[in-house]
Amino acid sequence: MKHYLLYGLLLLAALVFLMSWYTASHKIKVGLVYHKDLEKMVDLVIEAAERYSGRELPFSIIRKPVDFDKDEIERAVEDLHREGVRLIVGPTYSTQAQFMIPLLEKFRILAISPTVTSPAVLGVTQYLVSISVSDEIQARELARAAMENGGDALLVLDERNYVYTKNFAANFISEYKGGNAYIMTVDEKWTPQKVYNICEQLKPRTLVLVCDFDQASKVIKTVMNLDHDFRRILGSDMVSYGVYSIEDHPWMKAVEVFVHYDIESEETFLASNPTLAPLFKDQSMTFINTFDALLLMEKLVKTWGDHPESIIENLPKMTYNGVGGEIRFTTGPVSYTHLRAHETSLHLVCRLLLE
Repeated sequence: MKHYLLYGLLLLAALVFLMSWYTASHKIKVGLVYHKDLEKMVDLVIEAAERYSGRELPFSIIRKPVDFDKDEIERAVEDLHREGVRLIVGPTYSTQAQFMIPLLEKFRILAISPTVTSPAVLGVTQYLVSISVSDEIQARELARAAMENGGDALLVLDERNYVYTKNFAANFISEYKGGNAYIMTVDEKWTPQKVYNICEQLKPRTLVLVCDFDQASKVIKTVMNLDHDFRRILGSDMVSYGVYSIEDHPWMKAVEVFVHYDIESEETFLASNPTLAPLFKDQSMTFINTFDALLLMEKLVKTWGDHPESIIENLPKMTYNGVGGEIRFTTGPVSYTHLRAHETSLHLVCRLLLE
């Protein structure tokens, strides 16, 4: 009798092991493609998403941090394909998306980006969707805000993310009627002398930052040392990309940044989920949108599995209430573009989580 009991226990243990192995080996895999500077932020986003869900997410996350290198980005997508990935959260930047699109179509992988906004990549393929507002909208709103001051405007463009910044500049210039719009490009090697020279010669009234937080911070610190005072300093959504502490960058309080979410919605969410408040403290739009994209992916996986075509077909029929407000997808001339509550309102040109 004891032998039968022992055999039974061994058989049960073997069945439990096999079931665990089968579940793990057949768990859906989702790629997470993001800029390499956001590693710490991604750790916190995953922690916040799992804490909110009360359990691990129903898919395995395969992380692929990348820069702006085309070969590196293509290798990342190819690696994900070999791993059996059919769904991706990411990428961070529009230039990264441009390099990914041919492989997304080739392998029929659906990517849902938290932050991509350029019309050069949105609507190009059904396999890339974004939950952020198109540049056409934010460039128009920032141009209108800049026109309230009149005079010339200086745009500072991040040359690394040229797919985004050049399209943004074109949309801004076509809308801006307050004066001339001048362009200055920056990359890792730019020098403050460029800002000095332009401000000294052209004396623009409005500064428009179309670059990430680190670059914007360097530009603002340079501007502070000039005799020239800008009447207004505006920032595109890209200024909110990065990992930073506002307390360590007080000079950035002068910047008004276009963000893609409803701040009141975030406040309501945190009031209902106070245990998450420490993780959201001083976080950027990138954090909030990545959190929303992960939870949106959770809903999609639970409903349609890892079947891109089923998800694409049903996206226009669904809504998702995220931290940043309601997300809806529509079909039209630009394929899938997202709509958020209040997305066209001027009050979206607001302080960057500074208050």
